[in-house]
Amino acid sequence: MKYTIKKGDTLSAIAKRFNTSIKDIAKLNKIKNINKIYAGDTILLSSMQKPVSRPIVQQIKAQQRTAGTNPRSIRPIGRDTNQKKRQFKKGTGLNFSIDKKQTSKRERIQPENKQPSLLARARDAVSIPAPIKAYAKGVLMPSPVSQVWDEGFFSSKENERLKEIVANKLKTGGRNISYKDYDSEAGSKIGYRMELPDLSDVNKALKFSIGKGSIVRDGDNILVADEFDFHGKAGIGKKGLFDKAKFVIDKFGDFIRDKESAYGFAHSFAEAVGPNVGEGPSIRARVGTAKDFNLSPDQFNKLPTLDSYTKRNKGRIRPKPVRDFLRDIGLPLRNV
Repeated sequence: MKYTIKKGDTLSAIAKRFNTSIKDIAKLNKIKNINKIYAGDTILLSSMQKPVSRPIVQQIKAQQRTAGTNPRSIRPIGRDTNQKKRQFKKGTGLNFSIDKKQTSKRERIQPENKQPSLLARARDAVSIPAPIKAYAKGVLMPSPVSQVWDEGFFSSKENERLKEIVANKLKTGGRNISYKDYDSEAGSKIGYRMELPDLSDVNKALKFSIGKGSIVRDGDNILVADEFDFHGKAGIGKKGLFDKAKFVIDKFGDFIRDKESAYGFAHSFAEAVGPNVGEGPSIRARVGTAKDFNLSPDQFNKLPTLDSYTKRNKGRIRPKPVRDFLRDIGLPLRNV
């Protein structure tokens, strides 16, 4: 089963709640550092046992029926007056603690944890691979105004894998992501005759959405920056409507005659009608902070800034007059 990590969660608490072990969770999810997990990420759990989710009132009533116990008569273990939290005995059917700082004449009983929301689980279950969303939003339904796609554009698995790639690059002093960072195929099989990639593979999903990205810093954050655009050898994107229509018809003919694959035709179509250089959305995916990647201040400061990336790629970035005006008057804007 899947579980979405919440703020304040630890692997120890998650393992206890789901009747499993830290070792099993780390092995199943390939977690190298058990002390580093991120809120919003999704992990797999081997145990099929679910956490107690009945309302606390129902738990107390159930205890009364089975044991004839008055909830007010329950006594915590031990008498240490310096103890801040009191745990109840196992086997009572109650799964909560009392915080003395938050109690008054009427003790407030709080559940330890809640299950992930239905909305969060549904969003994770039906997540659309980033390349499909990018093609739909950037080619088929382009926005009349400039767009910035941040980390929310990507699924939790895609974000998790992107963080791993960035971590590996930073260890070797790398600043730019290439195709070989995603898988061993690198860019060797990319072409107009290649088959449609399996986008359920998170590596391919990132390869065909971000591709060659840059690792930059912006304030205290580390981002992966890239521009979503198409530029083929034919340069058809800069030609007129008639030439574009003829190009698409010719390429469709190549597809029918098996001279070009479905992927090749989709790419050719995007070259004609999709965003050209300097016209597409910008990708600004936050992956963490210097602390998340164990970078010293000196290592962090050696990363190129987002401003330097913007100047270096000025020709590829779609003008954002509103954004630029807000920045000129001193309004702090992140990831744009």
